[in-house]
Amino acid sequence: MKVLHICSAFSPLSETFIYDYITELERQGIENHVLTFHRLNEQDRPFDRVYVVQIKHDMIWLVQRLIAQLSKGPGRYFSIQRRAMRKIIEQVNPDVIHAHFGPMGVLVAPIAKQLKIPLIVSFHGYDASSLIKEKFWVKEYQRLNSIVKFVTVVSNDMKLRLERFYPNKIKVVHVGKRLADYSFIFDINTIKNFLSVGRLTEKKGYFDLIKAFSSVLQEYPYLSLDIIGDGHLKNELQKFIITSNTNNRINLLGPVQHERLIEYYMNSDAFILTSKTAPNGDMEGIPTVLIEAQFLGLPVISTKHSGIPEVIPDENHVFLAEEGNIEQIKQCIIRLINTEETELKEIIKRGRLKVENEFNLHIEVKKLINLYTN
Repeated sequence: MKVLHICSAFSPLSETFIYDYITELERQGIENHVLTFHRLNEQDRPFDRVYVVQIKHDMIWLVQRLIAQLSKGPGRYFSIQRRAMRKIIEQVNPDVIHAHFGPMGVLVAPIAKQLKIPLIVSFHGYDASSLIKEKFWVKEYQRLNSIVKFVTVVSNDMKLRLERFYPNKIKVVHVGKRLADYSFIFDINTIKNFLSVGRLTEKKGYFDLIKAFSSVLQEYPYLSLDIIGDGHLKNELQKFIITSNTNNRINLLGPVQHERLIEYYMNSDAFILTSKTAPNGDMEGIPTVLIEAQFLGLPVISTKHSGIPEVIPDENHVFLAEEGNIEQIKQCIIRLINTEETELKEIIKRGRLKVENEFNLHIEVKKLINLYTN
């Protein structure tokens, strides 16, 4: 079976999950091809069958996020992109087209219909939150329903948000991780060093985290927090850390390659991510970093945001704060650092078992193969 994956970029640091899906599909006997507008991180994420759409137009990057910002809608640019895409799709002649993110599904749907190729669209985050508040995308998503065969989402929370567009077509396929790629940390006895990983954008809630952590440092000055990631809020966050006089305990480390990221996990005692709904409505799906942290054996603090509670064991929900609630985030941190060693080990075991059973890449990819076969 031959599957053509459509994504605006392949493969940015923030979208490890698409690369993971494709390489695991290869392991399970599916022939995969990728059509994209931008080829990124080629050395670190090698894959041979990648076709880059060549468009002689300054607005190529309208796909995905920036297209949502155009007040008049990007419809006239879609036709330019579709003509270039169709040539590649006809050349590959896939059995199935799998579009990643809603806008890419909208972009490729007319081509799939014309060529009579089954289309699957996977939603991951902003495409199922901020975009469904805009008239242009509501109309396009409704139109997509007549063409798409299946829609996949990463959480039940996201499924509820999209059911009005795609009744009886939505399947939950979790973002998964390959167990063999991760060791398990056994020797965490005390909590001192916290790690957070994410793009420095509004929905990651980093101002909330820094405020809460700064407050905790007044009572527990030996703690540290490393934040890995890049984004448009970097300078503002750095200034905020300096003005809060915590720049010796809270560190913005910038982006790192995934292989080096594992080292930071291994040298940390706990993981924290305080996601929230951004002012424009942008929301998480399920952050893969929460899966990775629990795979590795780190206790996790997070928020009751979007699909996040679905990846945290029920017994560990005491470490989930209401999104945007700085006092609750603070209390979760204090509670964790004061947890006795025996209970801490139980917290870690529950997290590991949760992701082993429900976020195993091998199992989740089998779900995709079943959809392709159907």
